[in-house]
Amino acid sequence: METPGRIVTTPDALDFSVENVEKALHQLYYDPNIENKNLAQKWLMQAQVSPQAWQFCWVLLSPDKVPEIQYFGASALHTKISRYWSDIPTHQYESLKSQLFSQIACFSSGSKMVLTRLCVALASLALNTMPDAWPGAVAEMVRVFQEEGGGVDGRARCLALLELLTVLPEEFQTSRLPQYRKGQVMSAWHQRHLFDHLLSSNGLLTCCFLHTSVLTLLY
Repeated sequence: METPGRIVTTPDALDFSVENVEKALHQLYYDPNIENKNLAQKWLMQAQVSPQAWQFCWVLLSPDKVPEIQYFGASALHTKISRYWSDIPTHQYESLKSQLFSQIACFSSGSKMVLTRLCVALASLALNTMPDAWPGAVAEMVRVFQEEGGGVDGRARCLALLELLTVLPEEFQTSRLPQYRKGQVMSAWHQRHLFDHLLSSNGLLTCCFLHTSVLTLLY
């Protein structure tokens, strides 16, 4: 009989359930046997790209989970969005965006490593949907995190927004977008008069930071 938390090499081991993912993560982080760690890592890589990842990733982000588990959930989201974007139906773009905004707000006062991965996931979504499905992506990010409410204090909202604006150009540079799509994204920024929108808003610090981030992205 296998010890608790051990991932076994049987057909059942490809059952990418929340319980099995948590077992594999425990094995990866805490099992002293290097072979078991490698086995868990390979299994988790399969889980991350599986269709079931769309179900377990949100559960792993629950507030009652430890940061290591939450981090894997956020990483799985980014993997699915950045590498398997064509698998996502168009009618689900809006709900996926809303869920990511909600999760980022929740983690704005929580684990920094989880917040960063969620921001990278939203950045990837923005790059994949600009300019057609989400032409005003950056402007909406600024607006959402400038608005009060939702039980998130102003400092946490600001930090979440700054994290988003930090990872956006990084995600642009490393994304798998074809060159012509990257050109469309850059053109969208120019055509939407992004800086005029920001200068009419309340966040001077945000404007300055975003100016630096977008210049980094464009040049």
